[in-house]
Amino acid sequence: MEMFSRIYDNFLRRPRFDIYDRMLRYAIEQGYKFYTIEEFNSILLKGPLDTSIKYAILRHDIDTDPLTAYELFKIEKRYSIASTYYFRLNTIKERLIERMLLKGEVEISYHYEEIATYAKKYRIKSPNEIYTHMESIRELFLENLEVFRKKLRVASSTVASHGDFVNVHLKLPNWYLCNDDVRKKGGIKVEAYDPFLMNFVTCRIADLGDIDGIWTPRGFYDSVSSNENVIYILVHPRQWYSRIYSNMKADFIRIKEGFSYKLL
Repeated sequence: MEMFSRIYDNFLRRPRFDIYDRMLRYAIEQGYKFYTIEEFNSILLKGPLDTSIKYAILRHDIDTDPLTAYELFKIEKRYSIASTYYFRLNTIKERLIERMLLKGEVEISYHYEEIATYAKKYRIKSPNEIYTHMESIRELFLENLEVFRKKLRVASSTVASHGDFVNVHLKLPNWYLCNDDVRKKGGIKVEAYDPFLMNFVTCRIADLGDIDGIWTPRGFYDSVSSNENVIYILVHPRQWYSRIYSNMKADFIRIKEGFSYKLL
């Protein structure tokens, strides 16, 4: 079943851009106003949350396929929807991001993975050993964050941790590196899963369900129609279009890294 699901996702899934369009329109019709993560965090810092407002936080993790991310972004612009896009270093497309920034109402920031990157590079398979390298990993993160900001000319005051197979093996998420010292040095206002932010979220959904219903842990329309005060929506381009070359490339890299990490 897992193999069939992988083949379906890579080659057979029909484009879902029409579904995405209807989904956003429905949320607007139900009275939701969309915010970037940075915007919502700023609202929280100003005082008590206005419970009469329906907040929707729209976050995109660009693990693969920045071209499809741009297609989703164009749909959002039809409705003047604000959203946050987190790019990995290997999914940065400078000209595409420049076009996104020109259209406004978007936050572009860093989808970081330095613990996994460091562990793969040095074949570190023990969490205890990773802890002894954490200072170097945090320095690497700050260097990459600065490169990201300068290359794209963005503030990137929020960041989001990427999940890699190495993190599962180590039982150590990438967000572990984001301590108070790193935040201060890097000028980071919030990590995308910070308790300060998530404690105000009344419903979190992500597009990582099965073939028949992509939303988890419950459906998008059920969540929106329930009049949640704050909905946190996590979107991944791969769920909306089977861009064959992009998917094959990502899977090849994943297999190659997995083989190298586990066997060498």
